[in-house]
Amino acid sequence: RQITSSLSVIYSASAEAIRAALYKTDDTFSLKLSFVADDGDDTGKYSLDITIPCCQMSDANANMGGLDTMPADFSIKAVDNLVDELIVVDLTNADTNAY
Repeated sequence: RQITSSLSVIYSASAEAIRAALYKTDDTFSLKLSFVADDGDDTGKYSLDITIPCCQMSDANANMGGLDTMPADFSIKAVDNLVDELIVVDLTNADTNAY
């Protein structure tokens, strides 16, 4: 099985630092996406976390052209480190009712 992800950000010094630290070195890292409810009374009660515990950047490029802001695209793939799951999904419902 193969787990991949793509991220697109605005090219900046920070994006170049990430590219240099992770793509050029082939280092592994953890990627976590968190979605948290922030609607009125539900703030913080519900969340969805998607974690790739061990992944590598497989491609990193910037679109060099034009006068507009330049996007930087990163491709990421999960790596089996023989310790962690390839992907972990946590769904939280902390809604409690007083009875």
